[in-house]
Amino acid sequence: MKKIFTLLFSAFVAFTATAQIEIVKDGKVIKDGETIEFVAEEMDLGPDLQIVDCAPTEPWIINKGDETMVTVTIEKANPNKDCLKWCMAMTGTCAPIDGPSKTVSGKFAAGHKEGLALHADFEFGKYDSYSAYVTVKANGQTQKFTIKFTYANPSGIESTNADQLSVANNQLSYRFSNIADRQLNIYGVSGRLVKSEGLSQNGVVSLNGLHRGVYIYEILTNGKRTAAHKFVVR
Repeated sequence: MKKIFTLLFSAFVAFTATAQIEIVKDGKVIKDGETIEFVAEEMDLGPDLQIVDCAPTEPWIINKGDETMVTVTIEKANPNKDCLKWCMAMTGTCAPIDGPSKTVSGKFAAGHKEGLALHADFEFGKYDSYSAYVTVKANGQTQKFTIKFTYANPSGIESTNADQLSVANNQLSYRFSNIADRQLNIYGVSGRLVKSEGLSQNGVVSLNGLHRGVYIYEILTNGKRTAAHKFVVR
């Protein structure tokens, strides 16, 4: 009986030791194998300065037990994409991850809370998504989860093919192969409609009234979207 009690006590101690680290985002504990997502936000800081902000501090790595050594590994889902920057305090720097993966280790005091601070450097107007696999180890405990960063077109318009459309010298030129009821809509990066007018079979639309920046045009043919693309007014 004493032997059984000793085994049960040992198992309880082992469980307590391995249950020290929690991964938390928005106050929710992230489970092993879960995927969390961050959405990039476009920011217009002036006529010639537009950036994409995707630099979350979360998720938090929290030590719920005694002081322990924590090892964190970041593995790129696509090693050919070098947009991930790791700014966690225990890395000692804020720099891109060179190569397919990177591992850092450090001591976490009891109750220590530290943000993973994995950032995605998107280029303005180039919509994409990146993923990374994160492994956290401490006291024999291993937890794995996936982080996905998404930079989506804020207008919700997808790029499609058109007959002949081009933007140059602050004007949009168009030529279609047939006559139809066509409407041109132009959106700002926030998704706000800034210009709208009907189109003939061919012609030119002046863009002189628009401020410098990135826009998206949409062509509706008989009420159905048949073309869309981003362009820049300089």
